[in-house]
Amino acid sequence: MAVDRLSSYCDLEEFMSGMSTLCQRATVGSLLLLSTLVPAGAEDRAGFSLGTAFNYQGRLQHDGRAAQGRFDFAFELFDAAQGGRSFGRVDRLDLPVSQGAFVVELDFGPAGSSGDPGWLEIQVRPAGEGAFTALEPRQRLAEGRGALCTVDSDVLINGTLGVGVASVSAPLHLPGIPDAEPGSGGVLVVGAVTGSNVAIDANEIMARFNGQPSTLLLNNDGGTVVVGGPLDIGYQIVEQTFGATPGQVSCPAGLRVLGGGCRSWDTPPDPLFASQPFNFGADYGWFCAYHDQDSDSSEVVAYAVCANVQ
Repeated sequence: MAVDRLSSYCDLEEFMSGMSTLCQRATVGSLLLLSTLVPAGAEDRAGFSLGTAFNYQGRLQHDGRAAQGRFDFAFELFDAAQGGRSFGRVDRLDLPVSQGAFVVELDFGPAGSSGDPGWLEIQVRPAGEGAFTALEPRQRLAEGRGALCTVDSDVLINGTLGVGVASVSAPLHLPGIPDAEPGSGGVLVVGAVTGSNVAIDANEIMARFNGQPSTLLLNNDGGTVVVGGPLDIGYQIVEQTFGATPGQVSCPAGLRVLGGGCRSWDTPPDPLFASQPFNFGADYGWFCAYHDQDSDSSEVVAYAVCANVQ
């Protein structure tokens, strides 16, 4: 059977799990093939699974008329337009073609939906008659990659889901890039592009508002937040002794004051006049003042509990 032309009909622009519309032309005989690719089971959007299989739908014409009968097809996926490495071959033999129309399900496994460019080589012959005729050139399956897929109903995934990863190791597996920054980034973003959103990357959770860092609220309406393992907030207690009231002790640079206290070595002790935190610019600490009733020079100690908190 002579084959001289393959053209494609493009009416599907969304790409799902390695599926793409074929929109290329090839020249080789008297066979005209009009084809589209759609996800396997896409007619039932209420419960489809984004697997690696997809349906290849085509219309076959021979000598200007719709083909009728049974044909053998061979589909092979490569990583290059010519030569290259094969991801595998799928043969569909004795496939019925009615009034030119046929549909076949193809599955090249994870390699066929990895996100890398792929070129599909198609071979065809009348069922059981002689050698296959390869249609040239190969058809690129990466066209349309990155287009949005919109589903207007619930999506149930009975298994694991990986996005941008070669293999899935969790119920939902996302790659560890890009890094979350105030203006953009993050592997997972919850919220609008403008306004408030939370971005998560491999080792960070960041609250943002209009591209600027914002306050991250944990159980803001109540409840206990449990952090497993040691929590290092730079916690330390500092003290300072002074011989006359009032006096104060400052936290180390960069630390904030959480609490504090005062102690007088007078016997009996002078009445406490003030015991409170203070903040002067970047200086945080604890302030102590006593009523010095006998004008002696007794020692007074000020304590501050400091930590790396906001």
